[in-house]
Amino acid sequence: SSGTSGINGSSGSSGTSGTSGSSGTSGSSGTSGTATQASSLAKYSNTAQTILPSTDTIVDWNTVDTANSQGNTGLTFTSSNRFTNSSGESCIVNIDGYISWANGATAGTTRSVFIVKNSASPSQPRYSYNSISANDDYPVTHFSSTLTLANHDYFEVYVFHNELTSQNI
Repeated sequence: SSGTSGINGSSGSSGTSGTSGSSGTSGSSGTSGTATQASSLAKYSNTAQTILPSTDTIVDWNTVDTANSQGNTGLTFTSSNRFTNSSGESCIVNIDGYISWANGATAGTTRSVFIVKNSASPSQPRYSYNSISANDDYPVTHFSSTLTLANHDYFEVYVFHNELTSQNI
């Protein structure tokens, strides 16, 4: 048999909590920034352009794509198919597009596209140089590059092929 247990003593009472200090006032809101809109300039050609054999040829962009152009890019487009920075300051441009070639070239030949910055002769420098084999059905060459353009710098898009006869884009 077990013995009896003793009586437990009572627990002491807990003390009261102290009060929290008051929160400080919030500062005033700053002025809102100016809302910005991304600007874009989209161009395409709505007619076939004949490209001579083994000749660097500037692409003819004869139509503004109004559905994909907005704002002010600071670029001026000239009738010589040159995109010139006329913003008065340096800017960064993202250039992206494709060239669709006509079918029917000779197997073993290539079709190329590249971007040229500030050069009347497209031999140098070239950006985003891309070539495809001419024996692909529905041949398309893609170009994409990000360039920094100082005020009055410009870029152009060129194509080239090594087929023996002229090709259309």
